[in-house]
Amino acid sequence: MDYKDYMVMSCKWQKNLGKDEDTHQPSFGNEVGIKCFSYGKNIFIRQDTSSTTVSAKAYIVTDLVKVGDKIDGQVVKSVDNIPDFDGTVPLFECLTWYD
Repeated sequence: MDYKDYMVMSCKWQKNLGKDEDTHQPSFGNEVGIKCFSYGKNIFIRQDTSSTTVSAKAYIVTDLVKVGDKIDGQVVKSVDNIPDFDGTVPLFECLTWYD
């Protein structure tokens, strides 16, 4: 099934190219407009010594976005696969939030 027809929103995606050799900071590619569906969401984060709930923004996309990439200027912290009924993975849920 082609889900791009149902994606009525758009966002700006920047691929993470790795660390810059001079500054040791993450380097990103050019902004590319992709179709998406976005919404707000609360995330429970559990770490070794503490836990917290944060307000996140979720983006459902068909492009293979990875952790460390940027969407709308924010670093992607989590990517979950959303499988279809036939076992393929046509959608990805990308989460961004402020630390």
